[in-house]
Amino acid sequence: MGLRFRKSITICKGVKLNIGKKGASVSLGKRGLHYTIHSSGRRTVTAGIPGTGLFYTKSINPKVSKATNNKRVSTTNKEQEALLKQQEREAQLAENKRIIQEYEEYLKLVRSLHQECNEPYKWRKVVENKSPLDAKGIGENERIADQNYRAFQETFAYKYMLFLNKSKIASLEADIERAKVADQANYESWKSIHDFAFSIVNGNTESYCEAIKSSKVFYDLADFGSEFEFGTDSSDTMHVDFTINSVDIIPKERITLTPAGNLSIKEYTKSEFYDLYQDYVCSCSIRLAREIFALLPVKRVVINVTEDSSFDICEKKHVILAVIFVREIFNETNFKTIDPSDFIEQFKSHMDFKKTKGFSTVERIDD
Repeated sequence: MGLRFRKSITICKGVKLNIGKKGASVSLGKRGLHYTIHSSGRRTVTAGIPGTGLFYTKSINPKVSKATNNKRVSTTNKEQEALLKQQEREAQLAENKRIIQEYEEYLKLVRSLHQECNEPYKWRKVVENKSPLDAKGIGENERIADQNYRAFQETFAYKYMLFLNKSKIASLEADIERAKVADQANYESWKSIHDFAFSIVNGNTESYCEAIKSSKVFYDLADFGSEFEFGTDSSDTMHVDFTINSVDIIPKERITLTPAGNLSIKEYTKSEFYDLYQDYVCSCSIRLAREIFALLPVKRVVINVTEDSSFDICEKKHVILAVIFVREIFNETNFKTIDPSDFIEQFKSHMDFKKTKGFSTVERIDD
């Protein structure tokens, strides 16, 4: 059994100096609860119940604790860096997916312009709308104002206190005059629309052109890089020339997402580019014809599509598609399911298209 050396010196009440073989320590406290600080840096807390032999001791080594804390801080920093990098990767992946989605939606739009169209304009219903004035030239506003005036004439105040109600009578009479003005304005507006609709229903070609000019949809289609010219000398047919602009509309590169979530940008092959270009030209032509059929009571729409020459800016535009669309076939078609390029083949048309060369010049149709 080895020898142990330990000496305890009371410095003051509650404070002792302990000297041992491995160092010295200072104890603070009283019996049952004291705190010891060793020269090695170790701290000891002892708590017990006097006379029971029950006690609790906890030692703390600052050096070990500091090293542990440093290790925890280091580990926490690495975890935060890893978490930050993961969040950056997820944010970039989400952005790449958004770019791909917008790109694919744009390609779908270019190929599906023909799927949307305004509701048919009901010119005959406009013609059948009754005039806001009756046979005597009296409108609804005047009738109401006159009724109010007559109702006041039946009151006690009008019959027996007429001299006190001159201002009321004057106000009601002024209401009748204002009502006549409002009814006349309504009539003039109705007549303008009625007469225009009547001219459309009866095949007035000047009114046809005016209706097209007033329609916003053709300006919207111009956003797809096309210039339109309309004209006709027949109530059954509308002629349209429009110039296509593939440079600003058809993308030259395909964008895809790699398995790792990165963007891959590659140039289209000739066949891929021209396939997209053909669908765009045909889809735009069909959409244009649908809008004219919806707006005007024509039976045919003759369309000639021209393309600017890419070889000589002084060279004249040349026709790449000429087609005569017929209302009867359009009325029986589900435009959500058709392939625009194949649909053209149902009509009299001129189109010379090669998958690796694109469109060639064709003869225009003026019939």
